[in-house]
Amino acid sequence: MSLQAKILSLLSGVVGAENRLGVASTIIYLCNLYFDGKIDDETFKRELRNIAFDVITATHPELLEEEAREEANKLADEIYKSARLEGLRRRILSTYGLRYMRGEL
Repeated sequence: MSLQAKILSLLSGVVGAENRLGVASTIIYLCNLYFDGKIDDETFKRELRNIAFDVITATHPELLEEEAREEANKLADEIYKSARLEGLRRRILSTYGLRYMRGEL
């Protein structure tokens, strides 16, 4: 799944456009910082886990804290992997550009 699809799956239970936009834009901002090398892997993962935990506890208050942390870690790891693939795609496109898109490589 794409990075956007992973973010949307995290936001599936969030009510209100403002809340959804705030969480999504924060994750995208973190991704851009990560792509630019402004934050390292551990900081990126930690912030993704914090955001995912906040969203899970808000959307599923019936979960125990440990269950919410496990779910948040799983979702954050999925978003992290998708973000790394997106970063790789961006680097390939910036390096090879149209030659890659045309299949000339």
